[in-house]
This record gives sequence, structure tokens and C-alpha cells, in this order.
Amino acid sequence: MAKMPPPDELVGTQEIGILLGTGKSRTKQLIASRSFPEPYVRLAAGGIWLKSDVLAWAKEHRRARPTRVDEDEPG
Repeated sequence: MAKMPPPDELVGTQEIGILLGTGKSRTKQLIASRSFPEPYVRLAAGGIWLKSDVLAWAKEHRRARPTRVDEDEPG
């Protein structure tokens, strides 16, 4: 029998949205894209992904967001 990943390695759509900083509808769009990893398992409630797969996908496919610089702070 295959070894189960630890619970903190499993993420659903809400956790993916938090990891990626996206809203519910954008998260669903990303999950539906061809490049997004397949779920580790599909349940009646939806897919469950490995956090490491999602983070690896994000590193490869998402642009870094620019950080906000306050006007009062030196550059």
C-alpha cells in the first residue's frame, strides 16, 4: 500500500487560492487549465492536490507580483 502524504501536504481549492493569492473564480480557472497538475485524488467534494505540486506549478507558470513601494520610503 502506498504511503499517505502528511495532512499538511494536502490542499483543496480554498487552500490553493490562499497559496496563490487568488480569488475563488480565478483559482477555479487556474485549476481547469491544462498545465495545472492533476489532483492527487478526486473526492465527491472536489479534487485534493499535493501542496508541493501546486507550488512547483506556480514557480514555473506564474509571474512574480511586483511589491508595493510607498512613495515616502527611499527607493
